[in-house]
Amino acid sequence: MPTLTTTIPLTSLTYTIPSLNHTITLHLPNSSKHSAHLPPNSTHRILEIPLGSHWQPGAHWHEEHTEYIKILQGTAKVWINGRVRVLGEGEEVVFERRDVHNFCRAEIDGGEVLVVEEWTDREDGSKQVFFRNAFSLVRDTEKLGGLLWAFLRFFYLCSYRDNLLVFGPLCLPFWAQRFVTGVVFGVVRVVGRFAGWRSWYEEYTPVRLREVAEGRKKNL
Repeated sequence: MPTLTTTIPLTSLTYTIPSLNHTITLHLPNSSKHSAHLPPNSTHRILEIPLGSHWQPGAHWHEEHTEYIKILQGTAKVWINGRVRVLGEGEEVVFERRDVHNFCRAEIDGGEVLVVEEWTDREDGSKQVFFRNAFSLVRDTEKLGGLLWAFLRFFYLCSYRDNLLVFGPLCLPFWAQRFVTGVVFGVVRVVGRFAGWRSWYEEYTPVRLREVAEGRKKNL
């Protein structure tokens, strides 16, 4: 097992994948960007996507959470169940459970930095666990043996964290997408257990979130 970077003290996490033109920063509570946009007691997350970044979370859905995003700055292109919308500053959208959704910058090289507020209908800490571990894994790409191994660990994480990625064509009916994702995640879980991967890492997860990470605590 490689020695991972301890990211627990960080309240903002940035990762860049030059080969994919991906750059994004996650701002958590107590970060300066978070404090500039949201009240002190807010547990919502802020995602900041700069000009030129092709980052997107990838088409996915949630079984246990309804997710919300609000555009704080810039414009975003949003996909929900095959329909496309463009959202501007102050607009928000709801991703209901099992809505296949995705989003990115509306203009890759033009406009402003895209700043997005994200939260769920059950702010139980599980999304903080997911985001902290997901961003930290990609930041540790070199330590994990390269981008392929980092993404395989990311898929393993997603399979346990209600972040169900679409692996088949988007034109497939939802039942078929669920089947394909179930097969892929099933294989990833078998490989991950054999390889000693985890659904969360102590180096990335603050003590206050570890009961949530282990599924023992439902609300913060």
